[in-house]
Amino acid sequence: GLCLRNRRVILYEGKMSTPLLVLTSDIPFGDLIRQNLEETGRYIVRVSMEQEAAVAFARELKPPLAFLDTSLTDKELLKIGKLLKKANPEIIFVLVSEKGWPAPLEELSPRDYLSKPFYLPDLLSMMDGFFRPAKPAETDSQTTPDNPEIDLPWLTDVNRAAQHLTRLTLESSAQ
Repeated sequence: GLCLRNRRVILYEGKMSTPLLVLTSDIPFGDLIRQNLEETGRYIVRVSMEQEAAVAFARELKPPLAFLDTSLTDKELLKIGKLLKKANPEIIFVLVSEKGWPAPLEELSPRDYLSKPFYLPDLLSMMDGFFRPAKPAETDSQTTPDNPEIDLPWLTDVNRAAQHLTRLTLESSAQ
C-alpha cells in the first residue's frame, strides 16, 4: 500500500480527521462506507452523487482519496474524476464495483478496488495501507498492536456486532 505523508487533516468534532469523498448514486451504500469510516474517528467522509458538490468539496478540503462507485456511469465517473484531479492533483481513486475493475476507468489510474458489497475488515485494512494510523507519543516501552478491533470494539463481541449490524440495517433503506 501507499502511505500518504503530505495529506490534509482537518479538525472535526475535536479530532484530527482526514477528509474523504464517496461518489455514488447509491446513497445508502455510500452512507454505509461513511459511517464505518467515521466510526474509526480518523476520517470525515462526504457522500455525493452531484458533480458540483463533489468538486467544491475537493477544492475546499483537498481530500487525498475518493471512492468512485460504478453505480454512476463510466462517462460520469471519468468526467468527475478529471475534475477532482484538477482540484487536487494528488487525489487517489479507489473503484467500488459489483462487476470488477471497469477498463474505461483505467484512464483515472485508480490505486485500489473495493468490491460491492464490501467486507468491513477489507475496507479498514485498505485504509490503513493508505493512511497509517497516527502513533501516540510513547511514554513507556509498551506498544499496542495495530489492530482494527481496538478502534471498533464491537467487532470482538458477537452480541454487540449483531446489535451494531442490526442498527445499521435498520438505518439504511436496504431490503
